[in-house]
Amino acid sequence: MRAFAELPSNVWCVGGSPDAIAPPGDFSRTLHAALFRNPMGLGPADYRSSERVRPVQSVYLGAWRPGVLQTLGGFDPGWQANEDAELAERIRRAGGIVYRVPARCSKLITRSASAAVKQWTRYGFWRAQTFKRNPSAMRLRHVAPPVVLLALAALAASPVWWAIGPIAFAHACAVIAYRPRHQTLAITFASVLYFPIVHVGYALGLIAGALIPQRKATKPAAAGMFSGIRGPLTATDPESP
Repeated sequence: MRAFAELPSNVWCVGGSPDAIAPPGDFSRTLHAALFRNPMGLGPADYRSSERVRPVQSVYLGAWRPGVLQTLGGFDPGWQANEDAELAERIRRAGGIVYRVPARCSKLITRSASAAVKQWTRYGFWRAQTFKRNPSAMRLRHVAPPVVLLALAALAASPVWWAIGPIAFAHACAVIAYRPRHQTLAITFASVLYFPIVHVGYALGLIAGALIPQRKATKPAAAGMFSGIRGPLTATDPESP
């Protein structure tokens, strides 16, 4: 609420900086949480260290100005994953902005490490669907995993296949170098193998999603309830829901 009060009125969505935590003593979920804490896991997102308030492409578990979700029709119920990014693109097309603010919070990891692989494979599939609907949403970090996977496959079939060994060693060194100081060695060494598995799952999902026909927009069932709204309400509007 403070962010909405201080930021310009065209900032329609804000999100904070979640820190992944796992139940004590749960190796599988701790390994899953390591994905979010290591730049070699889910990428070098600056929310892990930066306190800057700035516009971003999308946020995790954001908040919206009153009336924005109703005006835009809410999440697309046809999207099974990546619906926050798809909604963020509609916000931008309608003239709004998404901001990241330094509001720290924690999210409890409930999926096991194996379940997370399935999650990110599905996420890759729906990320591809989001790209088809909104090509401008594509960034290099989104397509890096499938590009690297295809490059490694080509390298494995070439006369210099042995170069995969040094590449894997360099990756392992980077995972170890960027590990959080409090992380156990068991989790760190498991991450060396686990991170590539997650990346391969995401890459295969993205490739599969690219080959599937584009999904059509689904009209939310409750959209008619707000048919009289012509624009997002302000945060101070007494009629705001």
